[in-house]
This record gives sequence, C-alpha cells and structure tokens, in this order.
Amino acid sequence: MKQKDSLTHEPFWMDEPNPFNRSIATSPKGSLTWWISSAINVFAIFFRFYIFVIIVYFAIKYPILWIFVLPEAVILSIRMFFPRFMEMSRAKAVRIQTLAKEKTKADYIGSAVHTAGHPLLYANQKVVLALMNTELSLFSYESAVPVHTIPVNELLAVDLVTFDEDRIPHIGIIDNTAQALQLTFTWQGKTWICSLRRMYKVRPVEWYQAIQKARLV
Repeated sequence: MKQKDSLTHEPFWMDEPNPFNRSIATSPKGSLTWWISSAINVFAIFFRFYIFVIIVYFAIKYPILWIFVLPEAVILSIRMFFPRFMEMSRAKAVRIQTLAKEKTKADYIGSAVHTAGHPLLYANQKVVLALMNTELSLFSYESAVPVHTIPVNELLAVDLVTFDEDRIPHIGIIDNTAQALQLTFTWQGKTWICSLRRMYKVRPVEWYQAIQKARLV
C-alpha cells in the first residue's frame, strides 16, 4: 500500500498547504480578497527591499553593520519567493486531487486523519475517503489501490462526533459543527469502530449525509 503511482511517480493524494486556513491567502485566484492579499504582499516586499537598501548603504560606511545584511537578504528572499512556492504547491495539490477523483470515479472524495479503530490502518494515519455509488473506500495517500472497501449497506452505524468546550466527545448528535465521523462495521467476524477526524474537502456532516443517502439505494 506504500507504492506510488507507477506511471506518474506522484502520490495518489495531496492536501493543499494549510488546508484548514480560512485566511484570504487561500482565496480563489482573481477574487477581490486575492487581489488585496497580493497587493499587501507586493507592498511588504518593496518595504523590505527599502530597508535592505538602507542597511547596505549604512553598512558601506560602517562595516560592522554587514552582519545585518545577510539576515535581511534572507527575509527579503522569503518574502519574494514563498508566496509563489505556496501557489505552486496549491496548484499541484488541486491537480492531484482532481486526478484522484477521476481515477476513482468518486461521487465524494476527501482526506481525513484516522484516529484509531480500523485494523488495516495506523493510529493517526492520514487517509483518503472516496464514496463511489454504494461503496466507501479508504486509501493511503500513496496508492490508488484501496486499503479497504466497505459496501455502505454493511455499515452497522454511521455517527457524527462533536466535542464540547472540555473536549469531551458526544456521539450521535447531528450538527454542522461535528468534528469527526465514526464508522462501525464488521470485518473478519469482528466488529470495528473506526474514528476519522480533520476531514478536508468534505466535512463530517457532509460525509454523514452522503453515506446515509447511499445506504437507501
């Protein structure tokens, strides 16, 4: 299950940088917030460049100030190239996610962290969930071959999990703010309870609704 796609040499799935960051930095390219963010970043670069020029100017007169030139050059370089690097990483992630959806022909697909409970997965392992018609598959990030596929009609229970302010979990409460999804199923004659959290692209409540709908088919 650790092999990458042998043809593309790329992972099956990749999350975008800071996937849960709702700041304007993740706004769609061309939107108003994207333009505002870009303008602020350009201003910051020119400001850092202005500071850099001043430091170099005084360093020529006072050589001891050269110790500040290199750190300032590093900061300026980060300011200039980091946004571009993040944009390229985000574009690559979106492309890989699109390919994953096409490969699986999934109606719903997204990532999560497997807290515990599934015998074929590690605790706190990042996984990909894909719902294809009436089958729910779990993938590793590396391979398009599912680790496990469960017909939704064989799920004994599908529950949302919410946490109160004391981080105490409450199971079975249908709420848009649910932070995790719990699946109960049988495998090799035993009953397993699999807990999934930090679900990205598709929220826990959306997974709950989609799976329950598929169970009616």
